[in-house]
Parts: sequence; C-alpha cells; structure tokens
Amino acid sequence: MTGKDTSMVRIVEARPLPAYRLALRFSDGSAGEVDLAAHAGKGVSSPWSDPAEFANVHVDTASSTVAWRVSRTIGADAIKGGGLSVSRHH
Repeated sequence: MTGKDTSMVRIVEARPLPAYRLALRFSDGSAGEVDLAAHAGKGVSSPWSDPAEFANVHVDTASSTVAWRVSRTIGADAIKGGGLSVSRHH
C-alpha cells in the first residue's frame, strides 16, 4: 500500500487555545490547530458560548474524539477527513 492510511488516525492530545481554537496531536505524528470559532454558541455547540466550557476539552480515550462535558464530540475523521481545516505544525 502506498501513502498513509488515515482511516485509523486517532486524536491523542487536545489543548484549548484562545478564540475557540484547539491544538491537536494525532496518532500518525501530525499536529496542528483547528479553529472552531464559527461553531461556538450554535446548535450542539451552544455551551461554548462560555469560554470556560470550551476550555474543558479532553480526548475521550474510548472513542478517540475531542469531547466536552456537556456538548458535542469531534473525531479525527471529521477533522482530518475534510470536515474541519487543520493548520499544520511540524
């Protein structure tokens, strides 16, 4: 097989950053930031209206998703598969 198989890429670390951004590290060794500001305060992301709630982000180790106590989860497939744009870090 050529190229990287991204179907099994998992989120291994998530840290909140200012302005509704997350610093993420993936199981394939890549890392980057994702900007979720456009989603804050809307629909299932409405609890993010409170920056303190957004800061409660963690990685759900059972599902390898980015999760919050009272709102949505976001998986690596949505982030790396085209649902959300990640600016890369080396």
